[in-house]
Amino acid sequence: MGSIVTPDHLDKDLNALLREVKQRRSSPLAKDERYLPTLETGLQVLARRGPNPDTQDWRDAIEYGRDVIVNPKDESCRATKTWARSCSDVTKELMSRFGPSTVQAGRDGCRRIAEDYFGGDGRRIAHVGKKASFLRNFKNQKVAKSHYPADNILAVAAYEASGMSCGPTMLAWAPPEVAVKASYLSHAPLCDDYAGFTETDYEVRIRLVALGMGAAVEIGGWAVNAIIDGPYTGYLVGVGTIEEGTVAPRAMMAMHDLFDCRADVAAGNHENGVIAIYGLGEPDPFHTYLEAVLRLAVSSPRAALYTISAMHILHYFASRYGTYEYRGNTGRPPCDTCVSLLREATLGAGLQWAPEKPPRSFAEADKVRDIAKDLYDNYNDNGLLIQHGISWFQHLITSGEIWLMDMLSQGVEAVDTENEWV
Repeated sequence: MGSIVTPDHLDKDLNALLREVKQRRSSPLAKDERYLPTLETGLQVLARRGPNPDTQDWRDAIEYGRDVIVNPKDESCRATKTWARSCSDVTKELMSRFGPSTVQAGRDGCRRIAEDYFGGDGRRIAHVGKKASFLRNFKNQKVAKSHYPADNILAVAAYEASGMSCGPTMLAWAPPEVAVKASYLSHAPLCDDYAGFTETDYEVRIRLVALGMGAAVEIGGWAVNAIIDGPYTGYLVGVGTIEEGTVAPRAMMAMHDLFDCRADVAAGNHENGVIAIYGLGEPDPFHTYLEAVLRLAVSSPRAALYTISAMHILHYFASRYGTYEYRGNTGRPPCDTCVSLLREATLGAGLQWAPEKPPRSFAEADKVRDIAKDLYDNYNDNGLLIQHGISWFQHLITSGEIWLMDMLSQGVEAVDTENEWV
């Protein structure tokens, strides 16, 4: 993928955007656009005139951010660049736990599931196509003011993926304003993730990466390292040991894998823990994985359940995932052990046991979208966002509807025929 613009052009465009933002900040309407100071600071940082410290971590973060803007790439080579030395200690710890054998198990699992259940064609699995779902819904998303234009694929995707996974997770340890700004830190890697179909969204990319840079300055300390890898955990704000700090990232990856395993089988994507467990010979990988996540939640309730709630919000809220479209009858009852573990974790996290049916359509999540938008636009949080997400999870577990997501369950109704995005 070739470069879109030269670094010299980037500097000119940064200066032009800085002038535009300064002008907007002088408008009476600026008081309702609370993100503008963060955006202005981030643009200054990217132009190498910011108030950030002149450290190796910051130099690496700026180099990475500028490269993402100029030449976004959804390629593994990103992880081998020199700026990877400045990623967070939590990411270094997590990376030490996953080696080539895990990757191979994922490949084996993906191939074997297709062969064992779908005649060698994973696309035959009942699944929601991520591209199809996104295009059906994204123009009706209620996007935060910071992520504009509201009908742009990259802007909407960044708000959904960064905002609704990372922001609510950070509410476990941080006040609303810090939680919102912390979610901006993952914008740069997200722009890489979406590079294949948003390469021309150059100006949107500048603003998204700048928000992350500005947030890192305002939060300080650890935040600059999270620009490069974006883990969200209490360890980064001084809470707990590094082992405890791995709980939220592990819970985030695990819930994403559980919700995504059908779509990943359809797309032939082996980067999924549930699929890898099947590759290791586990006959009931979804249930095994789910119970392991719940046991993790019992051991670290607040970190895990806030993250699990965030992932439910993401998957039922976002245009991309369409989890509400899974319907059918698997004939499988709820697991008493899973119900018991979730009850214990819920009490440990200080949340309510109040099972609630999740949305059954994109529009049905609008009430939660309004709550999320208020969090992002005004830094308001009354606890309802996290409670909604965990109440949905409680319903899925107690009703047995969670098995609709299981890639090996029968009786799930077909939704889409292709899956172009992984």
